Amino acid sequence: MAISASSGPRDLPSPVRKLIDSTDDFSAQMVALIDINKTALPGLETKWSGDVGVPDLSHLFAHLGREERNSIQDGFRELAEEMQKAIDASKKAKEDGLDGEPWEGVVVRLEGPASTAMDEFFASMFQHIRAGSRSDLMRRSLLVSTISGFEVLFASIARSIYDVNTSALNDSDYSFTLQQISEFSSIEDAREYLVERKAAALMRESIDGWEKWLKKAGGGLSMTGLPAEWPTIREAFARRNLVVHAGSKVNHLYLESIRGLALPESLQGKCVGDVLEVSDRYLTNCLENILALGRLLSTSVGLKMHRPHRSTFLNMLMGEAKRCSRLGLWTAALPLVKYALSLGLSRRDELEMQAIHWLAVKKLHGVDAIRSDVEAWDTGGLSLVYSHRKYVLLDLKEKAVTEMRKLLDDGELNALHLLLDPLYFEMREEVVELIKGRNIDAPTLT
Repeated sequence: MAISASSGPRDLPSPVRKLIDSTDDFSAQMVALIDINKTALPGLETKWSGDVGVPDLSHLFAHLGREERNSIQDGFRELAEEMQKAIDASKKAKEDGLDGEPWEGVVVRLEGPASTAMDEFFASMFQHIRAGSRSDLMRRSLLVSTISGFEVLFASIARSIYDVNTSALNDSDYSFTLQQISEFSSIEDAREYLVERKAAALMRESIDGWEKWLKKAGGGLSMTGLPAEWPTIREAFARRNLVVHAGSKVNHLYLESIRGLALPESLQGKCVGDVLEVSDRYLTNCLENILALGRLLSTSVGLKMHRPHRSTFLNMLMGEAKRCSRLGLWTAALPLVKYALSLGLSRRDELEMQAIHWLAVKKLHGVDAIRSDVEAWDTGGLSLVYSHRKYVLLDLKEKAVTEMRKLLDDGELNALHLLLDPLYFEMREEVVELIKGRNIDAPTLT
């Protein structure tokens, strides 16, 4: 078996291969960022949870004598008592309908090394607090990386379109100097230079500008016409700009960018000056939606610009949908299978994509959201595999297991399939028992 780091056939024309490779690179990066958000960040949050706002300065206090440590302890006690008095006074003032007096602080008198250590402690603590949540800081960085990753992909897609639609370069008002012309070894080199300039200029525009260019240069191609959550994606780009240019504080440009978008309630009602955090849930949703948009856009460009290689781009799209479903990235998987189902697939591929579509809807919205459609699915005349999938989708586990045994006997299912197919993830216990009962050597089951 030949193994290649690139997906798709190996004998593809260079423009097709470049488009596929850049999209695969983008997809791998998005999945890696999702993994960081899901696995690495929670571990760091556990580490940070005990010291947010309280830096570790034990190395300073370790060099103090007993008397100096006692004086610091007394200082902390005095500070705590005075702060509690101020809190109590503020509460009483509110109960009496008064504004209360502002707390003027307390003077804790320390001398020598104890004073130095205390000064260092509070200076570090205030700096720690001013930096804000470490988790939010990391997620803001991941949001920036997410949008940057899509920008890299879009630049590659733009170059791909210029490679095919040479007329898109004809409206360029750029003129070469005689010196530049003398430096090019061929017309093709000059053309490549012009493509790079055009792509670089395009990347300085907003995502709305990219959409306008795409419709013109791509012969009607459109990101907004793809089955992706465009309002959510558009807001993510606007939020990235806030993170980079405004310290995450809402400004008029942000509000103008999202005006008119059909956003979830949680993203509405923002005012100038509000600080927008990047939560775990927000970032995961953003990553999955942008992952989906990248693959959808690449596929739509490939289908329009490289029509002889339609099957290659369809396989890339369906492969991404399957991969997202195996990883549990249902927000990404759903628009991918929706798009695939609109492209006139073979009967076999259509049935496979339909099953993933129903599974994604079930995972996102519950089994009742698919019940009527799945129950109405006529599997008569189809392989037992499909009626079996119907039972699994509807959580009819007893019937599913009965047919599972027969499919295993007939060789239409195997143990590895049952363990890897996300369709069976909610039947893990039944699958494990069934496989063990058939004396199949599967040491990874535990």
